[in-house]
Amino acid sequence: MLLDFKAAPSEAFAGPWDLCVIGTGPAGMTVARAVAQEGGRVLLLEAGAIGPTAESQSIYEGKSVGSVNYSGVQRYRLRQFGGTSMHWAGRCALFDPIDFENRDIFGMPGWPISYQETYRHLSAAKDILDITGQPLQEDEFEEWTDKRFRIAPFAYSPPTRFGTKYKDEIAQSEAITCLYNANATDLEISEDRSRAERVVLAGYDGRRETVAADRFVVALGGMETPRFLLNSRDADGMALGNETDWVGRTFMEHFQCHFGVYAATNEAFWSKFVNTSGRGKGKPLLPSFETMRQKGIANGTLSIHPAAKKKFFGRMAPLRKMRRDVYCSVPRLKANVQASGGDLTCDGEGYFGSLLEHLPNRDSRVLVDKDSLDPFGKPRIMLKYEISDADRHTIRTLGIEVGKAFAEQGIGRVRVFDSVLDGAPDVEAHAHHMGTTRMAATAQYGVVDPNCRLFTKENVYVAGSSVFSTGGGVNPTLTLVSLALRLGEHLSAQVKG
Repeated sequence: MLLDFKAAPSEAFAGPWDLCVIGTGPAGMTVARAVAQEGGRVLLLEAGAIGPTAESQSIYEGKSVGSVNYSGVQRYRLRQFGGTSMHWAGRCALFDPIDFENRDIFGMPGWPISYQETYRHLSAAKDILDITGQPLQEDEFEEWTDKRFRIAPFAYSPPTRFGTKYKDEIAQSEAITCLYNANATDLEISEDRSRAERVVLAGYDGRRETVAADRFVVALGGMETPRFLLNSRDADGMALGNETDWVGRTFMEHFQCHFGVYAATNEAFWSKFVNTSGRGKGKPLLPSFETMRQKGIANGTLSIHPAAKKKFFGRMAPLRKMRRDVYCSVPRLKANVQASGGDLTCDGEGYFGSLLEHLPNRDSRVLVDKDSLDPFGKPRIMLKYEISDADRHTIRTLGIEVGKAFAEQGIGRVRVFDSVLDGAPDVEAHAHHMGTTRMAATAQYGVVDPNCRLFTKENVYVAGSSVFSTGGGVNPTLTLVSLALRLGEHLSAQVKG
């Protein structure tokens, strides 16, 4: 059932509920459906409307206060039915087994569950994301002979829009009641502080309600989940789940870094390499496990964009083309722009895109700004985005190693930008928000246990990429859906008793 909180009578959602899921993105929708399919009664909450509205989106306003500016505090997220899946690009991949090893470069323990356990529900996750039948094993390309890197396998979802795919199912469901325009602002905690008892709902028109449930799942994304927990406080003022000061910490992204350009020297190789990629560019690369271990670096995907004449569109196209032609015709101007990380490619040059792992770092974190409140009186997000020397080492090393790989195979000459070699790369973001309620074996290193339950609350769970212990070097959606199915299985067993 789909109900608008603005108009629904209280008795329509009074419960009792076996489970309350806060958030309708890929993680929340998946958990809710999994429990409902096993007979559980689920209240599913969406703060936004069925489609985007300025009223809802404005709640995501916040600021970046870290040493690295983060421009996507608001614009990378969607606050509507289906969540951010409604503008997801669709690339799917598996983390590597090495991502689940406890490596020294993490500076803290990694995942408390195994690779096999993480992907125990992989087949169902592929069905949900509409990639059934697409291979996810390591790709092969005989012409690539270098052992420093391997060809990265990816599958491509249409992409699946959860709000579109599951709207009718939710509307017709007798097990799930979805309230939209219902902002969850707090969880009310029991007197003994062991569990949550009720969720507090607020409407844009001033309406307030509380609803009881036996269990709660917070699935609001890697930024909003920690904000919700930090803003939900018990009678003693303790933020929900933050007894060991981990909520919001180890905010991880994936780095986009333009770290070099190349000139192709083997036309036959590049013709095959590009034409077999299926995406109009070279096959993406991942560092080999040996390279990561020997060099002490994190994981990451390198996308290879072949040399081509750049096209410009829109009314400003002539001006942008003229500016590019000027930069490319003056060697010193060209060198300055490219060395600073500027996205400038000239005719005959190819360039590298990247999706690089951001290592867990306690100082990279989501905070709340008590001086800036949203319309419900809750502090807005304040993001302290930080990268470490270990991250810079990974970026620099990958640039150097891919240059060696190209040269030794005789396929191209790479020029790594000075900014990368000097340890001052210009990084952008991929809108992959991870790690802020990290999974750990004990509360000493995280917020949730291996079953995604808050260590200090017996009936409050978290779903989504905020539970990731490390970020890996590939897109997170397939992994977070797999983990959401695992959580749904765990909760279903509790509901059935």
